[in-house]
Amino acid sequence: MFVNNKYQQAMLVLRDNIFSHYNNGVRAKNVFLQKIAGVVGV
Repeated sequence: MFVNNKYQQAMLVLRDNIFSHYNNGVRAKNVFLQKIAGVVGV
């Protein structure tokens, strides 16, 4: 039971990290594209 719980907790932490990295990446990409659009004047 303890080993299974430890594994499950590690998976939850990993999943949260993946989601936060994904969201940060999407936000950074949107800001980057907005900057390019502003410079190009689209």
